[in-house]
Amino acid sequence: MIANLVKQVSTYIPSFNEEHLKFGMQSGKFIIYLDGIDEISLEDRTRYATKILDIAYRFPATPILLSTRPDDFYLPWEAFRVAKLLPMTRDQTLLMLSKLNFDPEVKEKFIANITPEFFLKHKEFLSVPLLATLMLLTYSEFSVVPSRMHVFYEQAFQTLFYKHDFIKGAYSRKIESGLDFEQFRLALAAFCTGQPTR
Repeated sequence: MIANLVKQVSTYIPSFNEEHLKFGMQSGKFIIYLDGIDEISLEDRTRYATKILDIAYRFPATPILLSTRPDDFYLPWEAFRVAKLLPMTRDQTLLMLSKLNFDPEVKEKFIANITPEFFLKHKEFLSVPLLATLMLLTYSEFSVVPSRMHVFYEQAFQTLFYKHDFIKGAYSRKIESGLDFEQFRLALAAFCTGQPTR
């Protein structure tokens, strides 16, 4: 992991080496941010957890920020504290979407649709960065956000299954269940049935 951190910095500072990194971490001159660690495959999690915890204990002056979806795997890590993101406001959502590396024309049209009323109606999705991005991906596929939520959820599921990792470049997520789209849809449907609320 140290070698990979050196590689990331040396892209911008060619003379940067492991000695520089260790000195900087001992002095608290760096902040390490590891994004999306929940996307590490289950078979590799323990190995990476060991490396992350090793750095946390060896270099206590260096803050390490990890981003992940809620996951009990990380709760016992005594060197870390859990913080939860507050929901985004409409302005924050618009700013976040505007910064995404995405087709500018599609992005502009989608952002134009996010009126105060639209944001309020879809606040559950639009106030969460991942789900707001998913809504943009869904919009780019179907050119509309349906008014009927069950139709939107079906479209969002298709987009999430096939295209969620599209904006991450070459990254391709391992589907741990081994299920194809239709099998996964049926399994998910079994958990989503229930009595309508009145």
